[in-house]
Amino acid sequence: MAGYIKRNLLKFREELISKSLYDSLKGILVAVWLAFVVSPFYHNFSILEFLNRKFLLSAIKLISVVIVTISVTCIAAYIYYRQRFVLIGKDLRTDELTLLPNSRALTNDLPLIIQAARKDNSSLCVIMMDIDDFKAFNSNFTQSLADEVLRKFGGVLKSDNRGTDTIYRQHVKGDEFIVIARDTTFENALKAADRRREFIAKTSINVLGIQEPVQITVCCGVVQLQDDDTTKSLLDRAFEAMKLAKTNPGKNKTEVLV
Repeated sequence: MAGYIKRNLLKFREELISKSLYDSLKGILVAVWLAFVVSPFYHNFSILEFLNRKFLLSAIKLISVVIVTISVTCIAAYIYYRQRFVLIGKDLRTDELTLLPNSRALTNDLPLIIQAARKDNSSLCVIMMDIDDFKAFNSNFTQSLADEVLRKFGGVLKSDNRGTDTIYRQHVKGDEFIVIARDTTFENALKAADRRREFIAKTSINVLGIQEPVQITVCCGVVQLQDDDTTKSLLDRAFEAMKLAKTNPGKNKTEVLV
C-alpha cells in the first residue's frame, strides 16, 4: 500500500500544474508547521499573529499571494512548455542533415494538400528529384563528406524555391527529394523542374576535405494530381517518371508521366 501511495505521489508531482500546486501547498504547510512548533515558546500565540508579525500579511493577503503565485507559475510553465512542444514538433518534422521537411512531414502534409487542392479545384503537381550517381560518390568518399554534400545541397534547393513549393527530403538516408508544387499547372511544374535542375547543374558545392568543387546533377520526374490519385499512387507515378529520366544517357534529365 505504501508503495502504491508513493508511486501516485510521484506521478502527481510530475504533472505540470499539479507540481506547481504541490510546491505552493508545501510552502504553506511548512509555514503552518513552523508556527505550531514555535507556538509553545510564546504567550497568547496564534498562527495568524505569527504570520502577521513575521510576514506582515493578513490571512486574506496570504491567500491572495498564494493564488497569484500559483497562477503566475502555471502561466509561465504553460508558455515555456508550449514553446518546447512547438520546437519538439518542428524537430520531428525536420531532416537533421538538410534542415528540409522530412518524410514524416511529407506523410502528414501531402494528404491535406491533396484534399485542399480538390476542394479548391486547383492544380497540384509533384516533382521527384534524385541526385545522379550519388552511390558512386559515397563509395569514393567518406560518409561524413557525403553527408556534408547533402547538407549543402539542401541549402541549394532552399535558395531556389518558389513560394508555392515545399521541398521534402524523402528518406533519412536517401538522396531523393520531393517538391510539392501547389497551384501549379503541369506545364509550369515542368518548367520549374527544368529550371531547378539546370540551376543545380551550374552550382558548385565546396566541401572541406574535397579538393575540387563538387558538381551535382539531378534527374526529375513530374506528375500532376489526377482525379483517381491517392497519396501513394501520386508518389509512385512521380518515382516512375524519375526512373525514366535516369535511363537517359548522361542523366541530368526531366521526364513526365501524365
